[in-house]
Amino acid sequence: MLLNHLWGLYAHPTTEWQNIQRSQTGLVGSLIYLAVLALLPSICVFISTAFIGWGFSALGKEITVLTLRSAIFIAVAGYFALIASVVALGYLIYWMSSTFGSVASFSQGMKLAAYAATPLLMAALALFFPHPIFFMVVSLLAGLYSVYLLYCGIPVIMHVPEDRRFIYITSILVAALVLLMCVLVAGILLLNFGLQPIYRQP
Repeated sequence: MLLNHLWGLYAHPTTEWQNIQRSQTGLVGSLIYLAVLALLPSICVFISTAFIGWGFSALGKEITVLTLRSAIFIAVAGYFALIASVVALGYLIYWMSSTFGSVASFSQGMKLAAYAATPLLMAALALFFPHPIFFMVVSLLAGLYSVYLLYCGIPVIMHVPEDRRFIYITSILVAALVLLMCVLVAGILLLNFGLQPIYRQP
């Protein structure tokens, strides 16, 4: 079922949202989907930072590699940060829904957030070519496709009227940006408390 949804969200997103809605997986199913798919970025972060290394120069010749302990810490912390962020977004989607004429539940808001986050989570595969510019381009494209999935999924999952869909998705994007800023601030605070990554020679 997991692979079917992954393929369907790329091949025929509107139809796949209808399949997701009919599946009646509920809150637990959405959380399981998120928990499994969020493993991909964590695994990619661990492998790229501990074994492949990052190239920060223009030509990517200067490689930066972390110790295994630092790579594991970043991967695990990132895993829980991703899950917490998507769950928080799902709650905000549900919380704002009544303002836009929806009677959806938190379970439906979580479903929309979890499945719409699929392209962003899959973008972690770009970490196997760990150059900042390449990763930013892939992440940007994945983010745009996630926005498109939200736009397609809102009327199916949240039952928001057509004339309010654009304002609703704009509100969701603003909420997502606020969550992103909170995660970045939390990361900076962790660094200030002495949890800086430890580098090693590649």
